[in-house]
Amino acid sequence: MRPNLPPLLILALGFLVYSDSFHGPFIFDDIAALRDNPQIRGLFAGRAPGALPDAISARPVLILTFKLNYLIGKLNVESYHAVNLIIHLLVGLLLYAIVLKTIRNVPLATAVAAIWIVHPLNTEAVTYVVQRSESLAALFYLAVIYCLIRAAEGRAAMWSTIAVLCCALGMGTKEVLVTAPVMALLYDRAFLAGSFRQALRLRHWLYAGLAGTWLIGAYVVFGERRSPTIGFHIGISPLQYARTELNVIAHYFLLAFWPRHLALDYYDWPVARTWADVGWGGWLVILLGAAVIVALWRKPRLGFLGAWVLVILSPSSSFVPLPSEIAAERRMYLPLMSITALIVVGGWMILRRWRPGRIAAIASACAIVIILGTLTWQRNRLYANAIDIMADAVAARPNNPRALFDYGIALSDAGYAQPEGSPAAIACASQAAGAFRRSIQAQPDNYLAWDHLGQSLLETKDWPAAFDIYTYAITAYPPFAAEAYLQRGKLRAARNDIPGAIADFRNSIARHPDDPGAHYYLAIALELAHDLPGAKAEYERTLTLSPGFKDARFRLGRLPASEN
Repeated sequence: MRPNLPPLLILALGFLVYSDSFHGPFIFDDIAALRDNPQIRGLFAGRAPGALPDAISARPVLILTFKLNYLIGKLNVESYHAVNLIIHLLVGLLLYAIVLKTIRNVPLATAVAAIWIVHPLNTEAVTYVVQRSESLAALFYLAVIYCLIRAAEGRAAMWSTIAVLCCALGMGTKEVLVTAPVMALLYDRAFLAGSFRQALRLRHWLYAGLAGTWLIGAYVVFGERRSPTIGFHIGISPLQYARTELNVIAHYFLLAFWPRHLALDYYDWPVARTWADVGWGGWLVILLGAAVIVALWRKPRLGFLGAWVLVILSPSSSFVPLPSEIAAERRMYLPLMSITALIVVGGWMILRRWRPGRIAAIASACAIVIILGTLTWQRNRLYANAIDIMADAVAARPNNPRALFDYGIALSDAGYAQPEGSPAAIACASQAAGAFRRSIQAQPDNYLAWDHLGQSLLETKDWPAAFDIYTYAITAYPPFAAEAYLQRGKLRAARNDIPGAIADFRNSIARHPDDPGAHYYLAIALELAHDLPGAKAEYERTLTLSPGFKDARFRLGRLPASEN
């Protein structure tokens, strides 16, 4: 086989199965982290003052790649998808190179990389734009292992320096790189040096440099907390979270072998409050962990493959609670490599003993690539619009309140893109209202869902139902009261109930005095009630809170003429 043929085959397969993914819009976390984020709009741009941390704000290397994307093509989504695919293809080539140098078998290395690169479990890390963090981190992770191998072959100083640099860049991309020095040492012991002592003796400077990058990882993790929902203060104990992750890892393994019913969002994954909540798959994960520990001692190479999965998953699947994202399929991007290698190499060792078995192995590898590639191509088509991918998330997790909410948002956005009051716009709003209702049933305290439900009912002209929704939410969900009063006031004003609207706007302001919108609508209502001095005061208050509020400035300028 020509030496350049396998890499070309891997590149061709990767491009083929992702060729239909370039036009998918920004979705879910893409909206806040990319589309509406001023932090990426310039190489030296920072986060807006007072803005909440988002999915990329504490990852400087990742942010830099999005800044460069914006510099090249602004918010042209095709360029973001193109960069994601390039990263994925580079990871596939690195995987091929590492497997080839490890087992010295071109067909097997090709099969491992080809199966992995077309696996549908990777689509979230590639097609979901903001999850570039996973594939980019994997690129740096594999670069560390590859540079270690090259350092053992010669020119150790140069390759060791590159390995440390890649590890440092990876630390600034995603926290999973904190495990890279550990896995590099395990690889060295299993495939290169033969023992930990020999590995440290031969490459002590390399491991000192890799360990030094943990300082960067510590800064990324602790220097700027991205979310107050991460940690031990949110009602889930470390032990409960660890038990829950046993079930999650078992689910990951199932998807690795049977990648059907993939889900974009696992927000509703149940917490294992007691050991009775751990399923049989979770107990198998415990047995697997014990087997990996034994194998690391007795069969280091086999143990390395098991450790690759469990160690890499440990930062997000151990004891630190992350209840907003208990499970995420993209976390299997790196671990899937080990599972693929184990199946391919293990299957080959079983079948190679007789000639028909070799033919069966080749046919099986080709069939697996075709099947997985077809599934990946089909899943990428779901990312073509926000409605399809969120509908798929709801189909996979029907009681997931966040998926239902985002499905409603996607439908609402589609309705707003239609002419106002058109049958298409009303149909989208009606479907959105249904999604928001189901989201509220699953999570009644989500006041944003109440707000959007009211807006959808207004779009369908169901004003009595919208009025009832806002009235109920005012008393049932106090955090939503200010917004509910505001929306009910606007509804009352539209129905010419000006005194009621004024009362609602004042109630909204009493709960949120610094909301320029509430003061603006109160000013309009007072103007309609012929209280021009009051209207003038409210317009002025609006402009004090928001000097760029053009409509308030325009209406204030018209008041003297109205008064005369």
